[in-house]
Amino acid sequence: MSRFMRRLLTFALAVGALTTVVAPAHADKLRLDILYIRCNDQSEPFSDEIRLRVNGDIVASWNDVDGGEVHPFYTSHTIARPNGPLDIPFTGDSVIIDILEQDGNEYGLIGWLEVPASLADAGQQEWAASMYDGAYSISFNVWTTPD
Repeated sequence: MSRFMRRLLTFALAVGALTTVVAPAHADKLRLDILYIRCNDQSEPFSDEIRLRVNGDIVASWNDVDGGEVHPFYTSHTIARPNGPLDIPFTGDSVIIDILEQDGNEYGLIGWLEVPASLADAGQQEWAASMYDGAYSISFNVWTTPD
């Protein structure tokens, strides 16, 4: 092996080891708390019936949501998670929050928000969701679980 190739290999191994050492292992140490949802512009002419879905579960729901309103998590009418959208585990490098509009027994996806693990312990955030219809933002907190 040439001298150049040995140096290149040594450098590549050192960078790989450094990357391995500093890469955080967030998968089972992070939690997401959804604090509130803000309706900047409703998706229907009257009121929205908003549902938040995370990891396949409906974690929060509100009826009669109109533009300009803020709905805290504790006003949610969710039966599946009686304590509201708190302490949601991360299952990877991010959590996707789907914003659904319920019409009768049907759910329609009207927007979504991806919350990255890199926000761990950065404090309360409020981000605008990527919307197909209407305009919503979600306030949340990503925190590290104590070991």
